[in-house]
Amino acid sequence: MSQLKHMSYEKQGDGLCIRFKNLRPSEPEIQDSFQEIKKIISDEKVNKVALSLGPNMECMYSVFLGKIISLQRHLNELGGKFAICHVSPQVKSIFAACKLEDRFIFTEDFPSAMQELNK
Repeated sequence: MSQLKHMSYEKQGDGLCIRFKNLRPSEPEIQDSFQEIKKIISDEKVNKVALSLGPNMECMYSVFLGKIISLQRHLNELGGKFAICHVSPQVKSIFAACKLEDRFIFTEDFPSAMQELNK
């Protein structure tokens, strides 16, 4: 698994599995993290991304949700797909409360995310 400042990632076929190093990132870390993700996508020349929000990610505020939506839009423009995995029931309820649960592909883990993204 490759390491960056805020993220670690692993290339699996034509997709990336990305995990946050800090499960409680600050707002500046969130900004930096999503810049790192876009750079990884470009450098690795992939358009399928699975982002882990577990275990127990604790940064589900509006800036983070906005960045996830922006990332999904970016991947859609590239003809790609985006999945979110390792989502706790508490985090999933935040997506539901924001009426975003139908917007994303949610999977249990990276293997199931890659399988879903390759459909």
